[in-house]
Amino acid sequence: MGEQCLSGFVAARGLLERGTAGLDGTPPSAIAAVILYDVAVETAAKATLRAMPPAAASFPGGGYAIPQAKRVAQQKEYLPWVFDRLLASYRELRADDQAEWPALRDARDLHDYRNTVHHHGTVPSPQDLDRQRFRATDFIGSLASSFFGRQLTELSRAMLVQDKEVRDAIVAAEKGLADGDLTLAVEQLSIGFELARSAFRSAQPFDPRKSLSVSDVRRATRALSGGFQRSGHARTPLDGVRDLERLLEALVRRSERAEDRLEALTLGAQASDYVWFRNRFPRAHGYLGSESWSVNWTSDPSETRFARDEVIRGLDFVTTIALHWQQFPPAPSPEPDGDPPGPGM
Repeated sequence: MGEQCLSGFVAARGLLERGTAGLDGTPPSAIAAVILYDVAVETAAKATLRAMPPAAASFPGGGYAIPQAKRVAQQKEYLPWVFDRLLASYRELRADDQAEWPALRDARDLHDYRNTVHHHGTVPSPQDLDRQRFRATDFIGSLASSFFGRQLTELSRAMLVQDKEVRDAIVAAEKGLADGDLTLAVEQLSIGFELARSAFRSAQPFDPRKSLSVSDVRRATRALSGGFQRSGHARTPLDGVRDLERLLEALVRRSERAEDRLEALTLGAQASDYVWFRNRFPRAHGYLGSESWSVNWTSDPSETRFARDEVIRGLDFVTTIALHWQQFPPAPSPEPDGDPPGPGM
């Protein structure tokens, strides 16, 4: 499955979720849900057809919505025409001119029902909503499995992330979200964010030595104070060391704030989303020479309340910046020292 096709399926999944999430018991939300389910079907159907068009000009077997005499005049974007071509491609894949595809019948029924809702103002009942959602989900799932051998639940934007460590963290967060383990999801998103952030900065695998923090300042000033004491001075200038420590800490924090704002712009993130994520999610730290990570919760994770919508927003944010980061060209190779050797040397 290519990147463009995968993006279509991810968008279709998002439309399905958006339709269901928007239900609030009112007629407008029910109507909007049916329309979104139909748009999800159309999005996945067209993505599949672009990737797997029928090879033959003829349409094997019967059961098509568009009569043969009218096929030439059809527009490519007309959904019944898209369904007909998908059926032809489906039969070609199975080398069976009479192959039936129940999921396609459900998609056609959903589209017909959507027309009554959209054009005639029919208000779906709760049972109708469930039926249309199942029809859309089953059809999109059938597209993924029949044409690409994938399960719909496997398809997410994380598959587009090239860096394995970042991708693994996002996938782990998705699994935690799906399993209802929001603490795990939050921790993995914090780790994924730091991995993507570090890789963006250095264009190299994560290296904690490249990060300067307040703790680094404190270690350095303690070492300085210890050096004075070991030198045999009768009186260690502790006040001066503490002043230096406070000054350096303030400079580091100011630098961090400036880098945060710069990253928000260079990573293509909304500044509000960037600040929200940094303030809401715990910080993650890697250890030199180890693949282990620690997540610094300001309070007990079991007592820190994250709503599911917050985790979904965080997942979308981290995935977006990871994808944006990988579009940047790699850092140029360092110039060799000295002039290149002349001829004959």
